[in-house]
Amino acid sequence: MSINIIPSPKKVSLGEGFLCIKPVFSCGERSFDRILKSFSETADKLWGIEFTPLDIPVTDESLMTPLTETQLEFEKVEQVNLMALPCEERCDKGIAVRICPDLPKGAYRIKTEYACVIEVSEREGLSSALATLLQIGERTCDKYVKFPKGEIEDAPDSSFRCLMLDVARRFHPVDYLYRYVELCSLLKINRFIIHFTDDQSYTLPCEAFPKLPTKCRHYTKAEISALCEYADSMGVMIIPEIDMPGHSARFQAEYPEIFGSCGIMDATDEAFDALDKIYTEAAELFSLSDYIHVGGDEAVLGRWGDSEKTVAFMKIEGIADFVQLYGYYVGRICKTVLSLGKIPVCWEGFHKESNANVPKETLVMVFESYYQLAPELTKEGFTVINASWEPVYVVAPWRKWPVEEILTWDKYTWDHWWEGSPAHENKIILDRGEPCEGGALCAWGDYLMGYESSRLACQLEFKTIIPRLAAASEKLWEENNFHSSESFLEAYKALGKRFETIFGENAFRGEL
Repeated sequence: MSINIIPSPKKVSLGEGFLCIKPVFSCGERSFDRILKSFSETADKLWGIEFTPLDIPVTDESLMTPLTETQLEFEKVEQVNLMALPCEERCDKGIAVRICPDLPKGAYRIKTEYACVIEVSEREGLSSALATLLQIGERTCDKYVKFPKGEIEDAPDSSFRCLMLDVARRFHPVDYLYRYVELCSLLKINRFIIHFTDDQSYTLPCEAFPKLPTKCRHYTKAEISALCEYADSMGVMIIPEIDMPGHSARFQAEYPEIFGSCGIMDATDEAFDALDKIYTEAAELFSLSDYIHVGGDEAVLGRWGDSEKTVAFMKIEGIADFVQLYGYYVGRICKTVLSLGKIPVCWEGFHKESNANVPKETLVMVFESYYQLAPELTKEGFTVINASWEPVYVVAPWRKWPVEEILTWDKYTWDHWWEGSPAHENKIILDRGEPCEGGALCAWGDYLMGYESSRLACQLEFKTIIPRLAAASEKLWEENNFHSSESFLEAYKALGKRFETIFGENAFRGEL
């Protein structure tokens, strides 16, 4: 007997037959309540069964009580009572969650012998364990849920396993964000960066600057708060991205007196004070997140020359050129984020001349391999995240890479289709052991803007992302993953029906 799980677990020891459990759970840790509730909601979508807490917690001693044969009397066929199949033992103890402090963060053990026992040390491990159960469980005809007997031991190699989604170019109805959170949870993707701002729209609420939110293209404070609570209950951390000083047309359109009008944000005390207020609001709104992404990419630095205010600021501060100013700008906002108790994240957009200005606590997402290369950044003391343009970018429907190519990638390798990047001729390889926390599949909405229907555009994007995010998860979960593309595709095909059930067969079929 074999089982299909994405990402593949570190160790699986299968026994004989199946354990069929009653849909109940026992857990003495109250901080796990919301995670178990969300698991029950997904189980209801998948199996039509809700899990409920046991009135009397299962003790360690009772977990070792041998099973007894269960006679099923819910239905009769030709006047003969249906009996439990020899390979399917039944248990009324359900799922029992046990705290095991020795397990590292994100790790879990699942044992299915006398009950379905989950051992974890914290919330993230529990979310991953429950995702595994949703992938391998089946509903029985008597409304139990069966799992293969045996033991699974697992832990991630990367602490930062991420999906990034652009909702500024193509606005996404909020219910799609919930679907992405659930998809991330099922695939053990624990970080979800949402690119909330760009030239096309500012999609966050903003009390300090009420003209910033784009009409009919922004989320309310209540929607964001509810989404973050839901994601937290699914083991997914939402990271907001507010991009600056480039990609800032909305800032300049609504408040040119503060941010300027030359195509890149002015560098002035007034602009920095305004950004401090905006990021302070973001820190409060995304209180459950450890991070704030500040953008910091693809700015046309020469445009600062058209801003008299910026040129005057440079003279006062003794900033020699625009490259130096860019590093100053990114570094100053990253320091603001640190002061708010968050870890700053930015794109690899600043040059090596500015490394001293950017706090070393900043996570740098290396995507272009143009401004700086990953080995150069880690040598300077930065921790990096792999967001390699090729093969983990999705610009639906224009550019995307086959699942098979993602399965040859790892978090220490950067590639690019663009001739201007050093990664185009020769892949950039970072030595294993260097500070790379993980990677991100990045979905951009440049071409989705051309669709008249937001839902059609979002549907196309979702279908494109599902298999590629699954492949990226496979590679980020285990560094030394040598599973063949054939075995992955077989597992993905087997799990495809579950995705169809959870997300809707017609709208969200994860086609390759």
